[in-house]
Amino acid sequence: MNSNQINTVITTFGVASCFGGSQETCANAPYVIRHSAFNEYLSHKNLELSWKIINSPIHCPANSLNCLRQMSHQISTLTYQYSREHFNNNRVEQPFLLVSGEHSSAVGTWSGVMQAIETKTLGLIWIDAHLDAHTLITSPTGNLHGMPLSILLNKADKDLQASYPKLTTNKPKEARYLLGENLSLLGTRSYEAEEYALLKGAKAQICNMQQLLQNPAPSEQLNALAAELLTRCDLIGISLDLDAINPDDAPAVETPVKDGISGDMMIAMLQGFAYKQQLIGVEITEFNPVNDSQQRTEKLILRLISAIFSR
Repeated sequence: MNSNQINTVITTFGVASCFGGSQETCANAPYVIRHSAFNEYLSHKNLELSWKIINSPIHCPANSLNCLRQMSHQISTLTYQYSREHFNNNRVEQPFLLVSGEHSSAVGTWSGVMQAIETKTLGLIWIDAHLDAHTLITSPTGNLHGMPLSILLNKADKDLQASYPKLTTNKPKEARYLLGENLSLLGTRSYEAEEYALLKGAKAQICNMQQLLQNPAPSEQLNALAAELLTRCDLIGISLDLDAINPDDAPAVETPVKDGISGDMMIAMLQGFAYKQQLIGVEITEFNPVNDSQQRTEKLILRLISAIFSR
């Protein structure tokens, strides 16, 4: 690290909860990253994480809709305030980082952004092995971490949709939700027909793993998706589910799926992304430290953060 350089401080939200799936050990995700020895990857690039961690309620059983409502409201309040302060004159001053143990956090993360930017439009890139667009009716497991996109798109059943935070009345109702044509999914390879139908009906773009690898320059695919979204959106968000990555490189996830994006390719995709596009925030999720092997996932997460925020 060059001691003469001033650190770039990255506002980092940690979501310490694990109610959205069947495992109960992913709530430690932000604490493991906060105290990781691999933060040296950041210090070598003069990067520093400034943490704000939200803890789930003490009594929070698996797949509790009440807990989803509470946590989504807390998360959205933070991202709402951040977006109001850091999106000015049609420019993002600096993107936030959010680290969580499971993907139900996305309901709060992106609902807060969308309600903060008033007349502007969010384009969301969802990097995931799964589609995460089930409802309470279609889900074969009932796991809430498989449902956030149906909620963000305002396509969920009534009880599930009620978890969507409502922070402002300044925007027309339809503008507080994600538009399907402004959603691009990348790296998908494991999903059910019902959620695929929901997303295609909403006009979302889906680039599955096979299509990604057929691209002659797969590491450029993320930039291409962002550029395409920015033809009709004002800013971009990225939600990265670690199970999009090959389990050999990122074993510490709840629902691993073989033949994913390599860790090195993901780093190449995200390199310097904070400064390339109108990026408001990055969510890195589905990290379950108990499932890690030789701290491979922990190390990769810090390498990914370093790549995103390095100039």
